[in-house]
Amino acid sequence: MIEPETQAVDQICDLSMAVARNLMRGLCGPKWVPSRVLVPRAPPADPTPWTRVFNAPVQFNAGQCTLVFPSRWLAHPVAVATRCCTGTSSSRPTRCAADSDFASEVRRLVSGAIAHGVSTAAHIAKLLGMHEKTLNRRLLEAGLTFRTVRDDARYAMAQQLLTNTSMSIAEVAASLGYAEASAFVRAFTRWAGTTPGKWRPRTPGTSRKPAAR
Repeated sequence: MIEPETQAVDQICDLSMAVARNLMRGLCGPKWVPSRVLVPRAPPADPTPWTRVFNAPVQFNAGQCTLVFPSRWLAHPVAVATRCCTGTSSSRPTRCAADSDFASEVRRLVSGAIAHGVSTAAHIAKLLGMHEKTLNRRLLEAGLTFRTVRDDARYAMAQQLLTNTSMSIAEVAASLGYAEASAFVRAFTRWAGTTPGKWRPRTPGTSRKPAAR
């Protein structure tokens, strides 16, 4: 997730996908190529440089930054594997750093989960290797609830998609996990004090100051 006030979001998305592509080729070898590349930005006048770099179709106005590739590559052996967390399949994973911020980690996981349509407390708790009650308790200790964390993530992602793509309101709503666009419009209006249509810049990619909450 990119914060709404971040400048040069288009370039950040392009660079992140290029870095991800290089990492995958470094792990899997030069034969690895993506089947498709999704980028949450408005299409450029000439997409040829993008298709040339990725050697794959590039879908602009997407809801997330994603490299799509065949699942068989997940079983491909790699020369070097670096583990961030310790623990076995039968044990709870330890935290990567003693001073890592729990709330920030939950926000990061929630943002990714929203993009994949599985942003429930139970799912996030499973990713963290803990019970859902433990997740909620630790968030409360930080003065948060799971709902506020998810709402904050959705609001930030909504601002990014409304600012940097030409996706319709219905498409943005679907990308954020809403079954109906009307539910997203009500939520966004509650967060921003105005509807997403009125908040949205006239031109995709135009920087604008995020609404005060």
